[in-house]
Amino acid sequence: MIFFNLNNKYKNTNLIFVDTRVKPTQVDFYETFSILRDDNFNIKLINFFHPVNLENDYQILDKNVVEHIKKEVLVKNNDYKFNNEMLFALGKIIKREVHPKSEKLAILTVEIKNGQIQIVTNTTYTLENMYFVFALPGSITAKGEEILEGSLLNVKSEGMLASVTSLGLTKDDNFNEFEKFIKFINKKEVYEKYFNADIQYLIEVYKKSL
Repeated sequence: MIFFNLNNKYKNTNLIFVDTRVKPTQVDFYETFSILRDDNFNIKLINFFHPVNLENDYQILDKNVVEHIKKEVLVKNNDYKFNNEMLFALGKIIKREVHPKSEKLAILTVEIKNGQIQIVTNTTYTLENMYFVFALPGSITAKGEEILEGSLLNVKSEGMLASVTSLGLTKDDNFNEFEKFIKFINKKEVYEKYFNADIQYLIEVYKKSL
């Protein structure tokens, strides 16, 4: 789950995104929150009407917070369904090849902790054996981009490369900051320790290193 605080712009708007792939058809209102869901009770997001006591305006939530939110929701209706898939992952590029329909695009085969994904990118610095953070389908970035599985020139792309801005680490796109982040996560002691960990722990360690 991902926390998005919009309370400064829109009163009583503290969003918890569960799965941006869900196409909502219903809004359920309760005393302290509302739920945007589809007809099968798959949740897209939860809006808490009261302030949520979290450190940042954009934050990937840890397991303890997620479990607390689930309990609070399921007490209201046990039919609600939550996406339990990873929304962000540290990944290692194991193969890079030129897109068959465009020399300006590359197809990356990326190893993440629960398998492999394919990403289409126009970046030139995403080389084999390097580590990057990837935003996966169902997630939302700090810039408000909802990440869905798609295709580019008929080649499947299962997410996108996550910049420091999309992770909420900086407010403006800054390649120097991104370069620092890339160097940090490509340290052997970092990727070996955090490859199988939830991504928020890697982000917190990086912030403390600054």
